[in-house]
Amino acid sequence: MKKLTAILISALMIVSIFSAVSVSADETELGTPSGFNAENALYVHAVLNSADGEAWQAWQSAHDEDFYEAKPTEKASTAPETTAQETTEPTTANPTEPETEPIEKPSEAQQPTEPVTAPSIIPVDPVSEPVTEPQIQPATDPKENPSAVTKITLKKKSAIIYRRGTYKIPVKIENKKGAAAFRSSKPKVAEVSSKGKIKALKKGTAYITIKNNGKSVKFKIKVKNPRLKVKKKTLKLGKKYKIKIIGKVGKAKFAASNRRIRVTKKGYIKALRKGKAEVKVKTNGIKLTFKVNVK
Repeated sequence: MKKLTAILISALMIVSIFSAVSVSADETELGTPSGFNAENALYVHAVLNSADGEAWQAWQSAHDEDFYEAKPTEKASTAPETTAQETTEPTTANPTEPETEPIEKPSEAQQPTEPVTAPSIIPVDPVSEPVTEPQIQPATDPKENPSAVTKITLKKKSAIIYRRGTYKIPVKIENKKGAAAFRSSKPKVAEVSSKGKIKALKKGTAYITIKNNGKSVKFKIKVKNPRLKVKKKTLKLGKKYKIKIIGKVGKAKFAASNRRIRVTKKGYIKALRKGKAEVKVKTNGIKLTFKVNVK
C-alpha cells in the first residue's frame, strides 16, 4: 500500500513538473511575475492531492491576487472584443488560456492600388472646324423690328377707266404697320374703298393717296365716258350693221327713232325704208345717239 502511494505521488510530481514548465513558459510570454514559480505549482498539486483542504484554500486565496495581476488583460473583461468584423455577442476572457492577438487586416490605404491614368486630351485645331455664327433674319413686323422701313411700291402710277367702271390699285406695301389708308382727291369723280378699290362716278381726273407708317404715294385715275366707235352709218335697203360701244360697262339698251330701221337687243340695225333715222343707246348711265341714212 505504501509503495502504491509512493508511485502515485511520484507520478503526480512528474506531471506537475511538466505542467509547471509549460505554465512558466506561457507566463513568461504574458508577463507572469517572478514570485509565481514552479515551486508554488508543485505545492498546489501536492496540497490538492492531500487531505488538508484548509491549507489549499489558504494558499489559493494568498496567490489569487498574484495570479490575476500577472494577466491584467484577462482579469475581468466582459466587454465585447473589437475585431476587424464587429459582433454583437460579448465574449468573456478565460484567464487560463493565452490571449491571441487579432490579425490586423491591411487598411485600404495600405492595399496596393493600380495607378490611375488621366485621359489624354486631344487638342482641337480651330482652323479645321470653323464656328459658324447663326444668321439673324430681319423681322418683317415693324413692332418687332422698329428699325425696319416701310416701303410702298406701285406697279402702275396711273390708269384710265370708264364711268361706272371699277379698278384695283396695284400697290405693294413692305413692312406694313397696321392698315393702309386710301383717300381720293375728288370723291365725286372717283371714290376708293379701304382696300384700294376705285369706282368711277363721272368724267374727270382724281388722285388717290396711299399712306402707311408715315410713308405715302399718289395714284392718278382718269375717268372717261363710254363712246360709240362709229357715230353714223349709210346703209342700202336690206343691209345690216352692228353698233360698237367703247367703254361699255354692263348691258346697253338700243331703241330706233322710226320704222325706217329695225334694231335688236344686241345692237344690230337693219335698213327697211329709205330715209333718215336714229338709234338711241343707253349705257354706263348715259345716253348716246347713232345716226342712220337709208338709200
